[in-house]
Amino acid sequence: MNYKQTEHGILRFNKITEKDIIILKYIEKYGPRKALLEIFKKIKRKNSEFSYSDIVYRYNSLIKKGKLQFNVFPNHFRLGLSIVLVLFKIKMKYAEIFEDIIKKNPTLVYYVRKYGSENGYLTFFAVPMNYVSQFLEFVAFIKTIGIAESYKVYIKDQKVDSGLGFDWYDFNEGKIVWKWDEFVQEVIANKKIEFEEKSNVPFSYRPPDLSDVKILKYLELEPAAKFSEIAKATNLPISHVKYHYEHHLIKKKYIDRFVVYVWLFEPNEAVGYYYSIIDFKDKKSMKAFAAALKGKPFVYSAITFANKNSLGLNLYLPHKQLLNFNKAMWDLAKEGIVEDYIVDIFDLRFAKAYTLPYELIKDGVWTYPHEEIMKSIQNVLVSYNLI
Repeated sequence: MNYKQTEHGILRFNKITEKDIIILKYIEKYGPRKALLEIFKKIKRKNSEFSYSDIVYRYNSLIKKGKLQFNVFPNHFRLGLSIVLVLFKIKMKYAEIFEDIIKKNPTLVYYVRKYGSENGYLTFFAVPMNYVSQFLEFVAFIKTIGIAESYKVYIKDQKVDSGLGFDWYDFNEGKIVWKWDEFVQEVIANKKIEFEEKSNVPFSYRPPDLSDVKILKYLELEPAAKFSEIAKATNLPISHVKYHYEHHLIKKKYIDRFVVYVWLFEPNEAVGYYYSIIDFKDKKSMKAFAAALKGKPFVYSAITFANKNSLGLNLYLPHKQLLNFNKAMWDLAKEGIVEDYIVDIFDLRFAKAYTLPYELIKDGVWTYPHEEIMKSIQNVLVSYNLI
């Protein structure tokens, strides 16, 4: 578990053009290591206005200005991990102790303090699939010892494709035009669509080998790194890095997707970072809402949860748009689509992200040191004179 120093990997523009969007979409699809010439070949078939030098210039200028930033999302399911979201309502006086306790669990990948529906923390853990029940004992123990007042557990099912978020962007004005009423109507219209059920293709997962681990871990920390940089950092031959990247990380789908984050809000606009869990009447309502998210500028990421008709949304919202988001939820509730929801604001001063717990792979198999974790919690409690 390595600490990732991140500011949510955002690409900030003063103004963006439609040409930029086309390039960004292909970079997101093929990843930052895909040769620009290959991207050019794909684009050329659909848009004859582009030249190779145009693409290289736009790409390099964004890199040099530090405006183009990526993130890489490992495919946790393919790797044999369950992503578990736990919302903790804690006793506020125990905040420091709580953070020390959750850091003792090597499966922790993110935590942030939140305010709103319940004061506490949002946490994500990447737990080896065969050890989820033992992990839940760890969660329950935090409540048993009185640090947490309550908690709610959600297990990630699938990601929702929310796209790059340009649907409400006015290219002439260089700003977002908020269209909440249209969004509500789009969700309502989507209820009439019969969405296809995604069939689960059976496969045998296996943890990545040592070379895969080294490369994946470095890409989590440096998503846009070149092959030569990866080779130097991992002490692997560049040919070895390229082979494992193409034939393992990509073909075996150990990497789920590449993400380019685009910041379209106006300069100096007060923007908050929020998390919302929305409960729907049924799966059809949930799918109608999820389909309407694509291309919307307020969605940072979205996921579904196992055995629930609910969505989890990371949101970027200007403060004055938070009321409009809430109104949209109430309008959809009136239509019988949304049943309930929560929305909490993040305090990023109390947040950290970590890489996946690759150190738990022993002899090619995922492990989970439950007894060590529980003992370490006891040591934390002793250090604070709580036992």
